[in-house]
Amino acid sequence: MASSTLTVANTAAKPRALPPRAAHPHDRASALACLPAEKLCNTFYFGCKRYLDLILAAMLLILLLPLFVLIALLIKLDSPGPVFFRQERVGAKHRLLGTNTIWVIRNFTMYKFRSMVANADPSPNLSYIR
Repeated sequence: MASSTLTVANTAAKPRALPPRAAHPHDRASALACLPAEKLCNTFYFGCKRYLDLILAAMLLILLLPLFVLIALLIKLDSPGPVFFRQERVGAKHRLLGTNTIWVIRNFTMYKFRSMVANADPSPNLSYIR
């Protein structure tokens, strides 16, 4: 729709303007006119979501811990070197600054099980990139 109002032609009555469509909670225009009750509702929702994420992650970590120990043991027996691969990555989070959303860029360290030999020659990868 190009406009928020439409004109409907009716042969029995003269044309009338339809009311503008209701604002959806996720529209950008309605985000600026967010009521305090909606902000409180969103804060409660995201708080509950964060709590549930932490509880489920902790339960999965405890459940999968024996598998992680087995994987670490197999990596250590297979080849010399560290069990974990560590790499610096770049991430971004959006933050609200008043009524504006800004992106905050920050570095974080990612850990994963090593899947290649330690200190591998990077020249084949470098030639592929170039």
